Amino acid sequence: MKFLLLMGAVGCLALAACGSGETETSSWDQVASFGAVSVDPDGGQPEIEPPNRPPPEELKSRDLVVGSGQAARRGDEVVVYYVGVEYKSGRVMARTWLPRKPLAFPLGTGGWDKTWEEGIEGMRAGGLRELVVPEAFPDGPTLDFVVKMVRVGN
Repeated sequence: MKFLLLMGAVGCLALAACGSGETETSSWDQVASFGAVSVDPDGGQPEIEPPNRPPPEELKSRDLVVGSGQAARRGDEVVVYYVGVEYKSGRVMARTWLPRKPLAFPLGTGGWDKTWEEGIEGMRAGGLRELVVPEAFPDGPTLDFVVKMVRVGN
């Protein structure tokens, strides 16, 4: 399952790169920055396996599931579940998935981490996105998050 998810991501990136006419980053660099993510089809907490490479120096994000609801914009109240693991070890550092206590905050108003907010801006309700956040706190480790956008708006 994990292999299929990773291979599917590689295939999607390869197709997206063909004929886009835009400047592109190597699809290997885009995919290889991320660990393998196992998504629970019943909505449980995803599992993140750390990649075997150095962490990126800037925010990296990828959609695992594109939601069908409203897109999150600055000023919107958002409600999310997340799990964050240490990039190198895979050790869980923070989460709201278990015990099912979502986080609600106004996006882009400084109510949460600026880089993290940048990573979820534009997510649609129902979506699932992976964020790799270098030094998520001063002199801290790089963290790998999976975020589920539960709701956008009041």
